[in-house]
Amino acid sequence: SNQIQSKRFMPTHLVVDEAGMVTQAELVYPLTLSPSWQHVVLVGDHRQLQPVIVSREVAAAGFDCSLFERLAEQPSPGGPPVTMLQEQYRMGPDIRKFPSDCFYRGRLVDGENIVNRSEPPPLQARVGERVIRTGLL
Repeated sequence: SNQIQSKRFMPTHLVVDEAGMVTQAELVYPLTLSPSWQHVVLVGDHRQLQPVIVSREVAAAGFDCSLFERLAEQPSPGGPPVTMLQEQYRMGPDIRKFPSDCFYRGRLVDGENIVNRSEPPPLQARVGERVIRTGLL
């Protein structure tokens, strides 16, 4: 921040990762550091990670919401664009179904690598000398 304030370093882009965890008050300082911001990108998922607020008074005053959540949940005409990445590439379909239905109104879909993946072998757990086979996967 010293370099930015002394005008030796004038960044044009600010990227905030896990922006769903950053309170609005925490984001104000970096936003005011540089008069040269051309793009501010907030990345994250406010439905997975919210700010950690310890004070009940702070939460009651409405400061328990991130700027990312406010922008995502209340987009305004002419406001910043909000984009949800809908295609996921890691979870199996049965696991993906729960967050898709519960948090994303059924909009989360599987990537081609998941759709074309062969079924994994059954989960096996060794207990002593016995092997327990489950049908969980």
